[in-house]
Amino acid sequence: MSRLIPFGAFVSPFVILSAVCFGGCASSGVSSRASVLALPYSQFDQTFGSGWRPIFDRQEYGQAAALIEDYLRSHHELTVGQQKFLHLHAAMLLALEGRNSRAIKHADQAVCHETAPELGQSWNDMVAATTAFLAHERAALLAARERLVAAQYPQIKYIDRLCVHQVVTGEQRPPRSTVWFEHELQSGQMITSPNQCAPVPASSLGADN
Repeated sequence: MSRLIPFGAFVSPFVILSAVCFGGCASSGVSSRASVLALPYSQFDQTFGSGWRPIFDRQEYGQAAALIEDYLRSHHELTVGQQKFLHLHAAMLLALEGRNSRAIKHADQAVCHETAPELGQSWNDMVAATTAFLAHERAALLAARERLVAAQYPQIKYIDRLCVHQVVTGEQRPPRSTVWFEHELQSGQMITSPNQCAPVPASSLGADN
């Protein structure tokens, strides 16, 4: 996994040189972001090492979610299913930072009221389970699980983990118990398909904003 390497001001010559190069560096950053936002959906959302994923690899979850939000605003050609996947992925990324209120807003937008061939038949119930977990609504989570079991949802183990985690931790959630979710993102579970929807985060933590 890639990591950001922090740096600071070292000596006066560095400060002088930085004054000369910052303009070019900033332009490069803007250009790089623009090029990422210009990617087709398959490369932006469904390809490892591309789109928002390198930012996720640096554990900059909020920035990755913000990039997805910008992508949604600038790509009006996206299919309904593609939009729903992006909203769900943004919700998951925000949940990793404990920003539950914003995560829930994206989860709400991930609900599909139209026909979308990219989505599985249990998509809305899976999203409902995600939202219920983030909102600490256990009854709604269990109800969504029952519907998914009845529909023979192939990834029910993810919902079961949410139910177990909610019982074990209650309202007191440790600040970094999202290791399982990060593992799923890195292992390929975030590459979604009609028959294998993306899993939901194993914890909703931290500041709620």
